[in-house]
Amino acid sequence: KPFLRLHRPSGEDTEFFLQLFVEPSKKKIWTVKEMLTKSLKSEGISFTKPPLKLIIQLPIYGKDFKIFERIYPEINLDISELCRDYAPLVPDDVTCVLCGESSPSLSCSDCGSRNDPLFKQEVMYFCEDCSERVHHLEKRLNHRVKPIVYTPADNP
Repeated sequence: KPFLRLHRPSGEDTEFFLQLFVEPSKKKIWTVKEMLTKSLKSEGISFTKPPLKLIIQLPIYGKDFKIFERIYPEINLDISELCRDYAPLVPDDVTCVLCGESSPSLSCSDCGSRNDPLFKQEVMYFCEDCSERVHHLEKRLNHRVKPIVYTPADNP
Protein backbone atom coordinates (compact mmCIF):
# COMPACT_ATOMS: atom_id res chain seq x y z
CA LYS A 1 0.00 0.00 0.00
CA PRO A 2 1.50 3.41 -0.99
CA PHE A 3 2.76 5.65 1.83
CA LEU A 4 1.79 8.98 0.28
CA ARG A 5 -1.56 10.44 -0.67
CA LEU A 6 -0.99 13.48 -2.85
CA HIS A 7 -3.25 16.16 -4.23
CA ARG A 8 -2.09 17.20 -7.71
CA PRO A 9 -3.69 19.69 -10.10
CA SER A 10 -4.99 16.66 -12.05
CA GLY A 11 -6.56 15.07 -8.94
CA GLU A 12 -5.58 12.79 -6.06
CA ASP A 13 -2.83 10.21 -6.43
CA THR A 14 -0.86 7.73 -4.29
CA GLU A 15 2.90 7.16 -4.35
CA PHE A 16 5.56 5.17 -2.51
CA PHE A 17 8.23 7.87 -2.73
CA LEU A 18 8.63 11.44 -3.87
CA GLN A 19 11.43 12.71 -6.09
CA LEU A 20 12.35 16.35 -5.59
CA PHE A 21 12.74 18.59 -8.61
CA VAL A 22 14.28 21.90 -7.63
CA GLU A 23 15.77 24.35 -10.07
CA PRO A 24 19.36 25.24 -9.23
CA SER A 25 19.79 28.70 -7.78
CA LYS A 26 22.49 30.91 -6.35
CA LYS A 27 21.62 29.69 -2.88
CA LYS A 28 24.49 27.47 -1.75
CA ILE A 29 23.04 25.76 1.32
CA TRP A 30 19.62 24.09 1.28
CA THR A 31 17.69 22.13 3.87
CA VAL A 32 15.54 19.14 2.94
CA LYS A 33 12.45 21.08 4.03
CA GLU A 34 13.28 24.02 1.76
CA MET A 35 13.78 21.66 -1.17
CA LEU A 36 10.61 19.72 -0.42
CA THR A 37 8.56 22.91 -0.08
CA LYS A 38 9.94 24.47 -3.26
CA SER A 39 9.48 21.26 -5.25
CA LEU A 40 5.88 20.67 -4.15
CA LYS A 41 4.85 24.32 -4.60
CA SER A 42 6.35 24.52 -8.10
CA GLU A 43 4.44 21.38 -9.15
CA GLY A 44 1.21 22.43 -7.40
CA ILE A 45 1.31 19.31 -5.21
CA SER A 46 0.26 18.98 -1.58
CA PHE A 47 -0.13 16.04 0.77
CA THR A 48 -3.74 15.00 1.33
CA LYS A 49 -2.76 14.10 4.90
CA PRO A 50 0.57 13.80 6.74
CA PRO A 51 2.30 10.60 5.60
CA LEU A 52 3.40 7.95 8.09
CA LYS A 53 6.57 7.41 6.04
CA LEU A 54 8.27 9.85 3.70
CA ILE A 55 10.98 8.61 1.34
CA ILE A 56 12.62 11.47 -0.53
CA GLN A 57 15.09 11.16 -3.39
CA LEU A 58 17.37 14.19 -3.19
CA PRO A 59 19.02 15.87 -6.19
CA ILE A 60 22.60 14.97 -7.04
CA TYR A 61 25.17 15.99 -4.47
CA GLY A 62 28.64 14.69 -5.21
CA LYS A 63 32.32 15.42 -5.51
CA ASP A 64 32.56 16.00 -9.26
CA PHE A 65 29.08 17.14 -10.25
CA LYS A 66 26.99 19.19 -7.85
CA ILE A 67 23.62 20.75 -8.43
CA PHE A 68 23.68 22.14 -4.90
CA GLU A 69 26.72 23.03 -2.82
CA ARG A 70 25.29 21.59 0.41
CA ILE A 71 22.11 19.82 1.42
CA TYR A 72 21.43 19.57 5.15
CA PRO A 73 19.27 16.62 6.18
CA GLU A 74 16.80 17.10 9.00
CA ILE A 75 15.92 14.46 11.56
CA ASN A 76 12.50 16.01 12.25
CA LEU A 77 10.62 17.43 9.31
CA ASP A 78 7.44 19.44 9.95
CA ILE A 79 5.44 19.23 6.74
CA SER A 80 2.10 20.38 8.15
CA GLU A 81 1.97 23.45 5.87
CA LEU A 82 2.40 21.14 2.87
CA CYS A 83 -0.77 19.21 3.73
CA ARG A 84 -3.89 20.27 1.86
CA ASP A 85 -6.42 20.70 4.68
CA TYR A 86 -4.17 20.54 7.72
CA ALA A 87 -4.37 23.35 10.24
CA PRO A 88 -0.80 24.19 11.34
CA LEU A 89 0.09 24.48 15.01
CA VAL A 90 1.69 27.82 15.78
CA PRO A 91 3.25 29.31 18.92
CA ASP A 92 1.36 31.86 21.02
CA ASP A 93 3.60 34.77 20.00
CA VAL A 94 2.67 34.84 16.28
CA THR A 95 1.24 38.12 14.98
CA CYS A 96 -0.54 39.24 11.80
CA VAL A 97 2.13 40.20 9.24
CA LEU A 98 0.25 43.34 8.22
CA CYS A 99 -1.41 44.92 11.26
CA GLY A 100 0.46 43.14 14.09
CA GLU A 101 -2.69 41.75 15.75
CA SER A 102 -1.56 39.33 18.45
CA SER A 103 -3.93 36.46 17.61
CA PRO A 104 -4.18 35.95 13.85
CA SER A 105 -6.65 33.28 12.83
CA LEU A 106 -5.50 32.39 9.31
CA SER A 107 -2.31 31.23 7.59
CA CYS A 108 -1.20 31.14 3.97
CA SER A 109 1.88 29.28 2.78
CA ASP A 110 1.22 30.36 -0.82
CA CYS A 111 1.97 34.01 0.00
CA GLY A 112 5.46 33.19 1.25
CA SER A 113 6.34 30.87 -1.62
CA ARG A 114 6.12 33.27 -4.52
CA ASN A 115 9.01 35.72 -4.00
CA ASP A 116 6.44 38.35 -3.15
CA PRO A 117 8.31 41.49 -2.01
CA LEU A 118 5.66 42.11 0.65
CA PHE A 119 6.08 38.73 2.33
CA LYS A 120 9.42 37.17 3.30
CA GLN A 121 8.42 34.26 5.60
CA GLU A 122 7.61 30.71 4.50
CA VAL A 123 4.13 30.87 6.06
CA MET A 124 2.24 34.12 6.50
CA TYR A 125 -0.20 34.66 9.38
CA PHE A 126 -3.15 37.05 9.04
CA CYS A 127 -6.10 38.33 11.00
CA GLU A 128 -9.37 37.94 9.08
CA ASP A 129 -9.50 41.58 7.89
CA CYS A 130 -5.92 41.62 6.57
CA SER A 131 -6.30 38.22 4.91
CA GLU A 132 -9.40 39.44 3.11
CA ARG A 133 -7.55 42.58 1.98
CA VAL A 134 -4.55 40.62 0.69
CA HIS A 135 -6.36 37.68 -0.88
CA HIS A 136 -8.95 39.62 -2.87
CA LEU A 137 -6.20 40.68 -5.31
CA GLU A 138 -6.26 38.77 -8.59
CA LYS A 139 -2.77 37.30 -8.22
CA ARG A 140 -3.69 35.78 -4.83
CA LEU A 141 -7.24 34.52 -5.50
CA ASN A 142 -6.07 30.89 -5.84
CA HIS A 143 -4.22 30.86 -2.48
CA ARG A 144 -5.41 28.28 0.05
CA VAL A 145 -5.90 30.20 3.29
CA LYS A 146 -6.15 27.88 6.30
CA PRO A 147 -7.34 28.36 9.88
CA ILE A 148 -4.59 28.04 12.48
CA VAL A 149 -4.52 26.19 15.78
CA TYR A 150 -2.45 27.57 18.62
CA THR A 151 -0.09 25.57 20.80
CA PRO A 152 1.62 26.95 23.92
CA ALA A 153 5.04 28.47 23.10
CA ASP A 154 6.79 26.13 25.55
CA ASN A 155 5.32 23.01 23.92
CA PRO A 156 7.73 21.49 21.34
